[in-house]
Amino acid sequence: MNLGQGILVTGALVALGGGGYTAWAALKASRDRGAVMVSHSGRDQALVRLIQGARRSICVRTECLTLTPIGNELAQAFQRGVSVRIDLPLQAGTSAAESRLPRILMELGAQVSFRNDPAWNYRGAYLEVDGRTFFYSAAPLAPNGQGALVSYVAGPLGWRG
Repeated sequence: MNLGQGILVTGALVALGGGGYTAWAALKASRDRGAVMVSHSGRDQALVRLIQGARRSICVRTECLTLTPIGNELAQAFQRGVSVRIDLPLQAGTSAAESRLPRILMELGAQVSFRNDPAWNYRGAYLEVDGRTFFYSAAPLAPNGQGALVSYVAGPLGWRG
């Protein structure tokens, strides 16, 4: 083996070692930050528990908010001193049925906005709690049929490292 081949082999070994360390560090970081929960049922109950655990802030973006238990939990969170912000599309404010819960929350003092911005995606429901946890469901915060399997994903936000 000549000097050039030796340098190439040494470089490859260092790269593999460094890559191994990088992969190990990434796996460790993902394990340390907590698991992401994926479920095909129990969305409403999981969301209620998440809102009940909020201490500082709750941000909601959804295409409609007509699910009474979630509206109740948001109101209770606001009364506990949690900052509640809700972003809805403009059409959610034009329907009496769709605007009932958001208007009640507004009367309590929660920050509710109805926007007509095509760049924002309101499909489904996205929540961020205390700037640390996210919750996403492809279904809006509206009642679902009895026994419907409404999937969701939830987990920690960001990297802690």
